[in-house]
Amino acid sequence: MVEDGDEPFYRMPEADYYELRAINPADLDGHERTARFILLNRACFNGLVRRNKNGGDNSPWGGAERVWRIGAANLLRIGRLVQGVVFVEGDFEATLAAAGPGHLALYLDPPYWPDRLGGFTGYHGSGFDRKDQSRLAQAARAAAERGRVVASNNDVPQVRALYEGFEVQSVKVARNIARNAEGR
Repeated sequence: MVEDGDEPFYRMPEADYYELRAINPADLDGHERTARFILLNRACFNGLVRRNKNGGDNSPWGGAERVWRIGAANLLRIGRLVQGVVFVEGDFEATLAAAGPGHLALYLDPPYWPDRLGGFTGYHGSGFDRKDQSRLAQAARAAAERGRVVASNNDVPQVRALYEGFEVQSVKVARNIARNAEGR
C-alpha cells in the first residue's frame, strides 16, 4: 500500500495475485472470503469474475496498471449500507424461490445469450446454456408474481421469446471486457 496524500492506494504484484487466487475460499471464514473476493476482483483483468471447470477462480491478473483506492472509511460506509442485506451463493432457482412477497427488487444478470454462433458462455465450469436460460426465465416469471424482477440479457429474438409478457426495454451498452482497449 502506498500513501498519496490522504488516500491510500494499492498495487497488487502479479505473484501475490496468483497466490491469493490459489487459496480455496472454503478454507476461509466469511470475512476472509469477502476480503479475498474484493482483492481479487480489484486486481484481476477488468473486474471479471470467472470460474474454471472445478469452480475455482480463473480470472487473469489485471496488470501493473490496476491501482485502486481502498480507504477504510469507504469500506466502513459500504458495510453500513449492506446491514440487513442477505448475500446468497447458490443456484438461482432456489434463490429466486426464497424471495418473499413484496421483495424490493431482484436483479438478474446471467451470462448473456450468445449473440453469434460459438459465442462465449463458459463463465463457470458447467457453462450456462439455453436450458439454463429457459430455467432462469421460468424462475423470474414465478418471482415476478411476488415482487419486482429486473433482468439483463442480449436483445435477441430467443431471449424476447423467453420473456414474452414481460415489459422489455432495449438499451444500447458498450462492452468493456475486450483484451485491447481499442476493442472496448
